[in-house]
Parts: sequence; structure tokens; C-alpha cells
Amino acid sequence: MPEKKMSLKASEISGVTVVGDSMLVKGHKVTAVPIKSALTRFITFLQKFSPEILVGHNIECI
Repeated sequence: MPEKKMSLKASEISGVTVVGDSMLVKGHKVTAVPIKSALTRFITFLQKFSPEILVGHNIECI
């Protein structure tokens, strides 16, 4: 689930909207979890591979 309100442009491009506590993609409800939980699961998944290689596009580190 997004922690911040999504911009209208981001919703138009991605098809993702948030209504109340539900996330929808192109009008269909999808399972969404808090970012901390999602990242923990992702890191656990990556640890199954050695070495881990991650490639991204337009990544911003803050």
C-alpha cells in the first residue's frame, strides 16, 4: 500500500488506484501489504540466489 497519496498522473500511467484501504489495478482489487513487509519478503526471496544481482531503471536512492 502506498504510504503517500498517488498523483493522478501516476494512477493514469499505472492503472493503480487506492480507495479507502483497498488497492485496485484497472478496477480490480489486489492484495497489498505495507512496504516494510513487502521489502522483507523480497530480501528473503533474493537471499535464495547467490550472488544476488539487482538491476533497475530510474531508481532513486534517498
